[in-house]
Amino acid sequence: MQNFENLNHVIKIIEEHLHEEIDYKELAKIIGFSEYTFHRIFSFVFGINASEYIKKRRLSTAAMELQTTSLRIIDIAIKYGYTSPVSFARAFKQMHGASPDEVKKSNVILNIFPPLEINPVLLHNNELLYRIEHREEMALYGITTGEILKIDKASITMLWNQCYEDGTRKKIIEYSQNIQAKELYYGVTKYLDDTQGYIKYYILGRKSEENFKKIIIPKSKWLVFRCNTKEQTDIINLLNKIHTSWLPLHKEYVNKPLDLEIYYQNYCEYCIAID
Repeated sequence: MQNFENLNHVIKIIEEHLHEEIDYKELAKIIGFSEYTFHRIFSFVFGINASEYIKKRRLSTAAMELQTTSLRIIDIAIKYGYTSPVSFARAFKQMHGASPDEVKKSNVILNIFPPLEINPVLLHNNELLYRIEHREEMALYGITTGEILKIDKASITMLWNQCYEDGTRKKIIEYSQNIQAKELYYGVTKYLDDTQGYIKYYILGRKSEENFKKIIIPKSKWLVFRCNTKEQTDIINLLNKIHTSWLPLHKEYVNKPLDLEIYYQNYCEYCIAID
């Protein structure tokens, strides 16, 4: 419960300081993590990275002020951290579909983004089993989304669909079975940026093929959590438990920018690099 309260307190602090520069390190202290881990937890729990959330809240509040106060557009732009009316107008129109001038002059329908809040619920089974495993360096080969935002689940889904449709997954599994491997194929999330939430997601196997990308998984120590199915909804539920219930209670683990999904015949393991 305390973990949820701390995250809600983070949202409250952001809301109180929308017109000021927000210090992510101070927000991270509220939940007791490094700034890097704070961004990962925020993005996973709320489905949006912290900087994008703050941007949307500022533009939402700015829109309300345009409609309800006599403040000039330039004053509101500066208040919410924009250095020029042009950059403010560009971001504003991208979100609301109308320019600040149009909002000032008429009753435009706005795309308001309300403050987020976590309402804690009791899970029927909140138990998480894990082990710590040392793995040697390995080279993997496959396909990737390229650079995307972590919240861009659609691109990851499209990659999996492509993997099924063009036979990539079948090739990977056949090769694994030829070498009698228990690990059939892999999903890898590589975190590229601390604050913006950019990642590259890969679907990989042990064999190189033409047009496959190569990635080196370094020798490391991993936290390994088991999901008893390979269904994406079940894996997402597992990740939700890890980030909201388990990780906040185990602050001694500092995440490296790499997560590994290992797919076996009937289940999946989700691994977080820690050393």
